[in-house]
Amino acid sequence: MVVNACKDYPIWIASSDNVPNVDRSHKLNPGEFVKYTIPDKLSAMRWWPKMWCDDDGQKCELGDSGQPGQTCASIGCSPPVDSKFEMTAGLKVSAGGDCHTDAGACDWWDSSMVDGYTLPFTVDISDDCKRDGYGGVDLDCRGLSLDDCPNSQDVGSGAIDLHLRHPTSGRLVGCYSPCAALTTSNWNNPLGKYSPADGPAQMYCCPTPPVSPQQCSSGPASTMEYTQLIHTKCPNVYSYAYDDGNGLYTCPAETIYTWTLHCPAASDLRRWNISSPVV
Repeated sequence: MVVNACKDYPIWIASSDNVPNVDRSHKLNPGEFVKYTIPDKLSAMRWWPKMWCDDDGQKCELGDSGQPGQTCASIGCSPPVDSKFEMTAGLKVSAGGDCHTDAGACDWWDSSMVDGYTLPFTVDISDDCKRDGYGGVDLDCRGLSLDDCPNSQDVGSGAIDLHLRHPTSGRLVGCYSPCAALTTSNWNNPLGKYSPADGPAQMYCCPTPPVSPQQCSSGPASTMEYTQLIHTKCPNVYSYAYDDGNGLYTCPAETIYTWTLHCPAASDLRRWNISSPVV
């Protein structure tokens, strides 16, 4: 289930094209929610929020990162720095699944910030993943603010600003991860001129090969300012490629997930000079 807990603004929920029985850009007015019924063994699903869109929930100012069913504005799709919920569904006990003995029967889920983030959120999981030997945890990322995004992140070759600004309005609409800032050219990002394996980006993106998980976790990705911000404001969430111990979870397939999206922080709205609801 996805909930809009932002009391003043609508949020559109975008999803990957394999998510069943829902439009690809679903509008939630303040306080509204949408439930998703997910069949067993459906893999690689993704949801992310959009704000300040047209009447069809397209051409948005925040979250306009494209994919099937999404129409980006004329300036092109934004860098994909979205706050997100990702999941591969397991197999329920009623269908013969046993997550205790078969990893393939488990739900695998995360709320990765390997690429960046946009909106603050929480994830609450049902007791199915908190009993019977399962150690599931809720996520509380309500403290995330774009205002806290590093503006002088050291990437070895120098310091870079991770703030993502809309190219037309100039509003701050996201925070890059260092890897995304160095490898994503959308919106004419002048820093995004490398591939993940190129020298300047390699130890922040950690492609394997050539970077092993051990090399990645002992390198700058694990200690950089961006990682520290995510671990502080959004604990138990991926912040770089091999942050697995801090962000990838398994739960039995009966688990119910509630992803609650919150308004941008008040400081972000003041920065945008937004004082009244925009529909």
